[in-house]
Amino acid sequence: MEIILPFEKNNRIMKKNILLALLLSGLSFSSFAQASNEKVVELFQIMKSDKMMSGMMDNMMAIMGQQGGSLKNKADNKAFTEYMNYVTQEGKVMMKKIMNEDMVTLYSKYFTNEEIQYYIDFYATPAGKKMLEMTPAIQKEFMTSFMANDMPAFQSKLKTKLEELHNQYPASNPATAKK
Repeated sequence: MEIILPFEKNNRIMKKNILLALLLSGLSFSSFAQASNEKVVELFQIMKSDKMMSGMMDNMMAIMGQQGGSLKNKADNKAFTEYMNYVTQEGKVMMKKIMNEDMVTLYSKYFTNEEIQYYIDFYATPAGKKMLEMTPAIQKEFMTSFMANDMPAFQSKLKTKLEELHNQYPASNPATAKK
C-alpha cells in the first residue's frame, strides 16, 4: 500500500492544473492570433484601405504621367501610355497582395486585438471618417508639392554629391577611369 502525504496529493493536483492551464493557454494563443488577423481585416475594411491604395496608385501614376508628358513624338507617347497602363495594373495587383496578406501579418504581429479595436472604434467616429476621407487629398497635395518644390533641390544635392565622389574616387567611375 502506497502512502500519499497530503502535500504530495496537492502537488499532483497542482501539476495537473498547471498542465491543463498550459494546454488551454496554447489554445487561446492560437485563437488570439486568428482573431487578430480577422480584426486587422476588419480594420482595413473600415479604413477602406483598398480604395486608399488605389487612390495612391492613381495619384502616383498621374505624377509619373506629367513627367512623361515631355515626350517628343507620338510613338514614344503611345509606348509610354501603354507602359503606364501596365504599371498601373501590376501595381494594383501588388498592392492588393500587400494589403490582404503582408500588412495583415505585420499588423497582427505588432498590434494587440485591443489596439486594433481602438483603431476600429476611432475610424467609426466623425473625426476618424473625416481622416479617412481627407487622407488621399492630403497625400496628393503633399506629393505634388514635394515633387515640384523639394525634389528638384534634393536631386541637385544628390547629383552634386555624386560628382564629388566621382572626382574623389575616379576608379569607381568608368567614364572618368578611361580618361
